[in-house]
Amino acid sequence: MKIGITIGDVNGVGPEVIIKALADPRILKSFTPIIYGSYKVLSYHKNIVKDSNINFHSIHSAKQALPNKINLVNCWEDNINITLGKSTEDGGKYAYIALDRALNEIKDGSIDAIVTAPINKNAMQLAKFPFPGHTEYFTSNDQAGQSIMVLVSDALKVALVTNHIPISSVASSITKELIIEKIKLLNKTLIQDFGYERPVISVLGLNPHASDDSVIGDEEERIIRPAIVEVKKQGIMVVGPYPADGFFGSSLWKKQMLYWLCIMIRG
Repeated sequence: MKIGITIGDVNGVGPEVIIKALADPRILKSFTPIIYGSYKVLSYHKNIVKDSNINFHSIHSAKQALPNKINLVNCWEDNINITLGKSTEDGGKYAYIALDRALNEIKDGSIDAIVTAPINKNAMQLAKFPFPGHTEYFTSNDQAGQSIMVLVSDALKVALVTNHIPISSVASSITKELIIEKIKLLNKTLIQDFGYERPVISVLGLNPHASDDSVIGDEEERIIRPAIVEVKKQGIMVVGPYPADGFFGSSLWKKQMLYWLCIMIRG
C-alpha cells in the first residue's frame, strides 16, 4: 500500500513529526510512504531533529515510489525562508501546493490514502486557501461530496456532525438530514474501515442534559430524535440522544458496551 504524506506548514511541527515517525524501521514493513513536500525543507528540519539518520528517495511522482524507501515527491524548487513557529503566507502557500499534488495522485490511483501533517489555518487563509480546513478541502474534491471527521481510540470512535464552525453557528447548522447523513456515513466507515460487524451508534445531544425534555432548548426533540427514529427504520443500530455533558464522565458508554460509538452534535 502506498500512503501519501503531505508536509503541512513548513514553519510548523509537521516536518519534524514526519521525520521522527518514519525513523522507526517498522513503518516501512507496513506501507510505502510518499512524502509530498520539498527536499530542502525536510533537510532543514532533519538537521534540527536529534539523531535523525533517515534518507529520502527523491521521485517525480508516486508511480516511481520504491518499497522499503522513504520516498519524496519534490513539489517545488523554490528557496523558502523558514521561520519556525510563525504564521506566514509562504507557510500556507507551500502546504497548499503539497495538498494539491497529493490529491491529484490519489485521484489517478498512484497512492491509496493520504495522511496530512498539520496546517496553520491563518497561514492558509493568507495564501488564499478557500476552505476552513483539510476536511472541507477533501470533501469538495470528492465525487460524493460527503465526509465525516472521526476521533479514534482503541475503545471508542467519536464522530462529529459539524466541523470547523464557530459554536455560535452550530445550532443553526444542524438539520435532521445532516444528522442522518453523518450517522449513515459513520455506520459505513465502522464496517468497512474498522471491521465492526454490527456497530452500535450513540448520538449525543446538543443542549445541556440533552435539553431535559425541552426545558433547555428543543433541538433534541425537534431534530435529533426524529433523525434517530428514521435511521433505525433503515436497519442501523442507533440510540440516543444522550446528554453530552455526562455521557463520558459517568462512563455510561462503558456500562452499555465497550464498542459503542458516538456522534457528537457540537462542532
